[in-house]
This record gives sequence, structure tokens and C-alpha cells, in this order.
Amino acid sequence: MKRYIVIAGAAAFLALIMHCGGGDGDSTGPTVKEDPSFAVDIQPIFTGSCAISGCHAAPGQLGLVLSTGQSYAGLVDVFSAQEPTLKRVEPFAPEESYLITKLEGRQTEGQRMPPGMPLSSNRIQTVKNWISKGARDN
Repeated sequence: MKRYIVIAGAAAFLALIMHCGGGDGDSTGPTVKEDPSFAVDIQPIFTGSCAISGCHAAPGQLGLVLSTGQSYAGLVDVFSAQEPTLKRVEPFAPEESYLITKLEGRQTEGQRMPPGMPLSSNRIQTVKNWISKGARDN
């Protein structure tokens, strides 16, 4: 019985770790959204993976706050503090958006985001799809 409790506890802990920070680092994560809504599909990614203590929950991380109600204004058509020639999100142009560069780990400054627990390729594709559709605040 004691062994069962330890195994069940370890499984629950592993499930929690994989959920927090978007740590479903393979393409089998959540389904790709073809026409994502910012409020329903994109903000929850930021809330669970980026707007956490010590990261983008409060001003300090290069001035980017990704908390609900603040993230959109800090992302879309705003130049990156780290790469000032690039916009954080360039509507209709995911490959020119610094956010995608950071999520995919292609940046030349800093580290891949979120650190230690990269988003799944499905979540990144959902963000790309949102940007491709114009990065609407919907």
C-alpha cells in the first residue's frame, strides 16, 4: 500500500510539472488552434507559462508584462527591448515577430522562453496562427 501511494504521488507530481510552464515539450501537446482567439487560446498560454513569479508577471523583465489585461498592449506592434529593430509581435508576420524567435530558441540575445520548460510545437504553432491572422485582440 505504501509503495502504491509513493508511485501515485510521483505520477501526480510529474503531471503537475508537465502542465505548469507549458512543459509539454513535444508536438503531442494541446491541439493546434487554426484560428485562435487571444482571450481563449493565447492569453492562457502566457498566464500558465510566462506570467509567473520572477518572469513576466510584473514589470522588470525588459518591461514586458504578460498578465491578463496587460499582455496584448505590451506585445502587438511594440518594439522589443532586447532586439530593438524587431517588433515583439508583427501582425500577419510570425517569422518576423521576436516572440516567435524567443519561443523557438532562435534568438541571439538572452535565452529561449520560457526557460527550462519550452512550449510544445503545437502551442507555438497556435501562437504563430494567431499572429498570421493579424494578432487580433479577440
